[in-house]
Amino acid sequence: MSAASSTDVYAVGGTFVPSGHPVGHVLHWNGASWLDQSTASLEAGDYFHSVTAGPAGVWAVGNSEDAFNVVNRIVETRCS
Repeated sequence: MSAASSTDVYAVGGTFVPSGHPVGHVLHWNGASWLDQSTASLEAGDYFHSVTAGPAGVWAVGNSEDAFNVVNRIVETRCS
């Protein structure tokens, strides 16, 4: 979890589904409620495990796992 301010907080992670592959989540706190954020790069087997937020934007880093259990790193950013 990382906060640029009290009304601009991000949390990332994943949940496991019956297929055994994680499903990634990006949540944003706007000061009143948590909202699920869409992301360009997350597919089945992808999840973020680290996030940092600041005045210039948000960076998230995670893993992408394919059907052969090969793990690659993924990075996504949103600039303010």
